Amino acid sequence: MNLQASNPLLDVITELSHEFGTAEYVKGGGGNTSAKTTDTLWVKPSGTTLAGLTPESFVAMDRKKLAQLFEIEPPSDSSAREALVKDMMADAVKPGSTGRPSVEAPLHDIMPGTFVVHTHCTIVNGMTCARHGAAACARLFPDALWVPYVDPGFTLCMEVRRRLRGQRLVILENHGIFVAGESANEVRATYHRVIDALRAEYAKAGIATELKIVSPAAPEPVTPDHIVYSKKPKLGPAMAADAALIRQLANAFGGVRLLDDRARHFIETWEVEAYRQTRIL
Repeated sequence: MNLQASNPLLDVITELSHEFGTAEYVKGGGGNTSAKTTDTLWVKPSGTTLAGLTPESFVAMDRKKLAQLFEIEPPSDSSAREALVKDMMADAVKPGSTGRPSVEAPLHDIMPGTFVVHTHCTIVNGMTCARHGAAACARLFPDALWVPYVDPGFTLCMEVRRRLRGQRLVILENHGIFVAGESANEVRATYHRVIDALRAEYAKAGIATELKIVSPAAPEPVTPDHIVYSKKPKLGPAMAADAALIRQLANAFGGVRLLDDRARHFIETWEVEAYRQTRIL
């Protein structure tokens, strides 16, 4: 059975993936997208780019099996926990579907709305990576859920699940943004609203949204992507410039907030990120 054949949901999420798969929203293999019905979640495969997705690319997952993740008592050891989550996610992939599902698949599953688009948009990360980002988010986007930084993957999903009260806009400290909607236009409208509001804040603060200072040779650890993709020669310069622009934008909200050593260590030793590095140039 071809789970992807003639599925209009996949046509829509593919179109959204290409639209939000530009350098304005993601770098390298960053970001992920999904569509869902009552019983199936179609999610971007790990180690792929949004711009390169086709309807056939998406991994079909059994939502009942995926939901079993929310019932487990995970091991305290992070390596054992991530191995267990990886195996359970693989078991939730439906027969006939191929690929390794994005590590954020459980988070996509709990978000309301048929379509979910998660990006690491630079304009947004000027706020998420700022010292006063939480206060700015509360003022500008009262309908959003702001989530203080936690390790991506299962830990992040469980924290969002604990806090989520039906919000379709989730903003993650030092990470990025999740937007859910029942239609492509609803997703687009939310993104445009957020970006327009932030551009207005930068303009009010007299901060340009183009990089004004030559970026360093290596990116600062402002988000997980800047740690992961700095090791890829073809992506390193773009990541350094992006991190420098985020630092510039963060001045509108009290200055930049970098990831601490513990967070950096988790990313640097996480099997999921090692896998992504082998897949993206």
